[in-house]
Amino acid sequence: METKPQRVALPAYLPKRLNAFRIGQGPKQVYLLRDKLFKKTYEFEPWQFFVLEVLPGCEDFAKLASVFEDRFGQPLKQEQLDGLLASVADRNLLQASADHALLKPYLNKRYETTDGKAVVKSFRAAASGGPAVATLHVPPASVSTTGAEDETAKELPPGVNDAFGLDERAARKIWTLFNPKPILRLLSPIVAPLRFAVYPLPFLALAALFLSIKYRHLIGEDMTRLLGEMTFFEHAAYSMVSVNLLVTFTVAFIAYRFRATVSAFGIGVFFGFF
Repeated sequence: METKPQRVALPAYLPKRLNAFRIGQGPKQVYLLRDKLFKKTYEFEPWQFFVLEVLPGCEDFAKLASVFEDRFGQPLKQEQLDGLLASVADRNLLQASADHALLKPYLNKRYETTDGKAVVKSFRAAASGGPAVATLHVPPASVSTTGAEDETAKELPPGVNDAFGLDERAARKIWTLFNPKPILRLLSPIVAPLRFAVYPLPFLALAALFLSIKYRHLIGEDMTRLLGEMTFFEHAAYSMVSVNLLVTFTVAFIAYRFRATVSAFGIGVFFGFF
């Protein structure tokens, strides 16, 4: 009987263009990563996917090995980790902005000279001195035995496809101003309760509509007075900057809360506008 793939959360340091699925149960369980952009599917064993999942919470190999042993009842060998990370890096499945001590050796391709030409040196060989202990299986793009092809052929979720700063396929120039991680780490516990503010919003919208209709003459007078001290262009510029900052920080806090990599806060060009 064919097992329907179950969508699971994507590990934090993998590109957002990927979709992750769990197939099977018990010893026959496997994880699939579907790359919608390059039409490829990568297969992971449960222990491999587990390592990628818990990596954000494990600062060094000792912590990672301890968590791994608690989960699987056996120690994680350094050669196994090197092989896994090398395999992932060789297939360009790591975010370029991944900020983790265990991933740093795999973020920049190494080169060696062969016959006077620069050739990319495999991370697998560089990490373990030979063939990787952990490998990723890449089935032909035209073959699908799990049904994951049809499930993952769809576009990205609504609000993510082509979204500025969310869809990695849409490359845009960004001028980095600062790294927001310290701010996000400090303020996340404080702003987290604000997520409950979405529930009274419908009632606030109805109240605002009622007040706007009842006191529309007062609102008109206030708007005339306020706009009289500021030109239209000044008001538009202020509104765009203030609203954009609020939206950007909101997206950053949500992304950080769900373990996405938030590496830079900067100025970008979107439809020809800053």
